[in-house]
Amino acid sequence: MSTTTEQKVIHASYFIGIPGIRGGVTQTTNLIIDTLNREVIGTSQVSQSTNPPLDVQSNLYGEFTYMTVMHGHSRILLTATGYPKNEIWPLVMGVPTPLFPANLKLRMVLDEDWKRGIATYSYRDRDGQMVEMINIPVIATNISTVEVPEEAAVAQ
Repeated sequence: MSTTTEQKVIHASYFIGIPGIRGGVTQTTNLIIDTLNREVIGTSQVSQSTNPPLDVQSNLYGEFTYMTVMHGHSRILLTATGYPKNEIWPLVMGVPTPLFPANLKLRMVLDEDWKRGIATYSYRDRDGQMVEMINIPVIATNISTVEVPEEAAVAQ
């Protein structure tokens, strides 16, 4: 676990679903994680091959924190909110503000290496109702880390 003030940028792609189950709801998520500010941005797609197919695409914004639980095991709690992809956010009193309600809420508890975990998420279906998926396996499909030089981190 890294709780220092050194800055890393992590690109992480995740498959959230039960591998091998055909026709089930799945989520693919791509995140850029700023370890210094503990912020997360990215994209997500919830899909299911039904008729009509489920296709909920979101831009994600969120944060994470390190949790230490019993026996010294550490986990990462990542939370993010998704808004419809391609939505334009007007400035309201100088702050970007979404026009539409969130279409995705995501909570992941990940191992300290960011590679596996469990997610609970809810997405807005075609009828506008939030559908909750609970305790779904998370598997990283790609993790890459970039160290940010100290002078670049100070310049921010």
